[in-house]
Amino acid sequence: MAPDPCDGVSCTTPPAGGCDGDTVFRFRDGLCVAGTCQYTRVTDDCTTRGLECISGACESSDPCFGVACHAPAAPYCIGATAIAETS
Repeated sequence: MAPDPCDGVSCTTPPAGGCDGDTVFRFRDGLCVAGTCQYTRVTDDCTTRGLECISGACESSDPCFGVACHAPAAPYCIGATAIAETS
């Protein structure tokens, strides 16, 4: 009987994920087949939540995303001119 080519093969270090357009992809722990690790690719379309793929995660490039402004900023001065922001 031939030795099992998967003896001693550990498939617990999947390749790095990333972005494919605005879709995030990552890999689950793998399975050894004929001595080679095969990993399942898992994807998440960021656009379904109004986001984009940035550095391997669904994020927004809008700096105001998720920020709620409930009150105007306190008045301040620019030189001799008083500035009061209103909502």
